[in-house]
Amino acid sequence: MEIKAVLQKPYTEEERIDFVVEYNHRHNFLINETENELQALAYTESELRKQEEETFQKEFFQTSLGYIRRSVYIEGTNEVKNFLSDILPLLEVGVPIITYNADKTQNRDIFVTESFLKECKQQMLTDFYFKN
Repeated sequence: MEIKAVLQKPYTEEERIDFVVEYNHRHNFLINETENELQALAYTESELRKQEEETFQKEFFQTSLGYIRRSVYIEGTNEVKNFLSDILPLLEVGVPIITYNADKTQNRDIFVTESFLKECKQQMLTDFYFKN
């Protein structure tokens, strides 16, 4: 993380609150208090990329076809669909799909198996019945 702003001591409680509101509430920076100052910290570009990659990986679940993105961006319409509830019915009638491996390489024109459909339906039930 890198320091984006600093408020040196001594500061008043009002200055402290203003600093926290400005940098934490408005800019979403992490506030760190040291012996001599308040610091507003933000992720570096590489840390942000790493965090985005981790989020990307968490949005996948492993199935018989590999990794499936739960929220699917539909090119051309700019819509975002839920894979299990919105797209799964199309797969049941034999529409081919493009899949991606964990290393983001593509597999084109894949037809799903009954085993995969069963696994997806089980995941839907798990989502429905076990969500907090």
